[in-house]
Amino acid sequence: MVSCRGRAVVLACFVCVSLRGLLAQPVNATAEPSPETSAKLVRGPSDALSPGEAEFIRQRKEVVLASLGRLNISSTADSVPHIALLGSGGGQRAAVALLGSLQQMGQDDLLDTLLYIGGVSGSTWTMALLYSDPQWSVNKVFSSQGVHGDIPWWSPVNLIVPGPYWWLKTKSKDEDFSLSEVWGVLTSYLFMKHMDQRLLSAEASRDSTNPYPVYSAIEKECFNTNTTDGIVGSALANEDSIAEIAPPWMNKLTAGTALKDHLRIYFTLTILVDMLDSGITNVTDLAKLEELQKRVSDKHLEVVPLHNLTKEKQVEELQRRNLALVEIVQTWVKDLDNGVYKVAVTELMEVVLPLLIKWQWGTTENFVYGVKDSEVPDCLQSRVLNLIDAGISINLPYESFLGKKRDVDLLIAPEFSAGEMFETLTLARDYAAAVGKPFPVIDEQVLLDKDWPKDFYVFPGENDQPTIVFMPLFNRINCKDEAEVKARMVEYSTFQRPFSPEKIAALQEIARDNMRNNKDAVVREIQNAATRRQGRRNGTDSAL
Repeated sequence: MVSCRGRAVVLACFVCVSLRGLLAQPVNATAEPSPETSAKLVRGPSDALSPGEAEFIRQRKEVVLASLGRLNISSTADSVPHIALLGSGGGQRAAVALLGSLQQMGQDDLLDTLLYIGGVSGSTWTMALLYSDPQWSVNKVFSSQGVHGDIPWWSPVNLIVPGPYWWLKTKSKDEDFSLSEVWGVLTSYLFMKHMDQRLLSAEASRDSTNPYPVYSAIEKECFNTNTTDGIVGSALANEDSIAEIAPPWMNKLTAGTALKDHLRIYFTLTILVDMLDSGITNVTDLAKLEELQKRVSDKHLEVVPLHNLTKEKQVEELQRRNLALVEIVQTWVKDLDNGVYKVAVTELMEVVLPLLIKWQWGTTENFVYGVKDSEVPDCLQSRVLNLIDAGISINLPYESFLGKKRDVDLLIAPEFSAGEMFETLTLARDYAAAVGKPFPVIDEQVLLDKDWPKDFYVFPGENDQPTIVFMPLFNRINCKDEAEVKARMVEYSTFQRPFSPEKIAALQEIARDNMRNNKDAVVREIQNAATRRQGRRNGTDSAL
């Protein structure tokens, strides 16, 4: 796993949620880190924290110790338990549910027990939003914060002030402008209603008022599964998900890469078009947008007997389809009524459509490029990194918190994923076994609950294994049966337009209820973690 720190742009961090990919602002792929940059890299043993993180944790433990005292949990300065809250992927569902969970932990005075908050994919949206406030965890606004607003990205205000449209228009002049910026600004603003141009590198001197944030990603070239460049390496871009959007007749084609390119372009364009309806009040423009959505879908589904053609002819036809989809959008833009909306959409499409046809996504500078060290794997020898969504690997960031480096005693894992329940747990267990990291035993009987899970599970760790608290979002407390769990997952599915304010409020409350209902159980596990840490301290001379 790669912990996303450094020169990443928070705006682009939202890309890792919607497009689930590049966590860093793209740079010129030809730019080579200077010898001075490489010389300044200080690399310690792989099991050692960076000096900055180590100092932060030292300070944060003082906050945790005081919090434990308020909970009547006995601990000492040299035996503070290492506790992390993990946020899963799941698009806006995960973003909203994580916010609700953290709000309830704050209300129950549990937030200060955390050393870390780790996120993958959708949860990083909320993390980036919260950490824009250096003291968010003690800010009264946090307790009632939502993630919705009513100013469309193309509004007159955003055309003339440093908002999303202004930012995108400015960035489009850069040589390294790519779809990463486009997707980042649209998703961050449309889903989170928040425009933040901070650099994550600006958080190097973090305030220990808040838990230490870990944004997780994986390097595409190091991930040895057949992923595709795509909605930047997310679940939206893996082979199975792409196949799901292909009409049955396309499955007979032999065009290979050309077919995948067509499906990715179609899917990305569809989502982009769907996002353009944010804030439309003109009835005529809305009707034209609905017609555009239908025409794009019809063109994609149009049956052509391509399977009777040679592979070369299939490629040519698919490329023509790509251009036809773009032309449909261009015609729609020209036919819009004159006004602010048309100006904004016209300028947006002028920069987006060429990038879409090229499928041009960004990269970021490889901070270990040129470092001569046997610990740097071959897949990290290039000048640039292609960071992609860690949810492709495991949709909860367990990997970042296993082993000696962060030496975590308790992992609190509210589960917001859309996949099969407990899959993240079993994948993490298998990962840990493969790389020799400690992981608790998973009772196979528990896996039988997957269709209608309980709201709280504990997988106790022994020796150096972390204990895992696992909390499914939809469960036997808030759903009467398996059918209702499925219905809730459909209602809050990952791939849909931004939730309404009412839908967001309802989901936040569900997440808060889950945490509120299990406060005593969580406190009990925090107590157990403190006891275990004290026991380990008394039984070893090593620094914990």
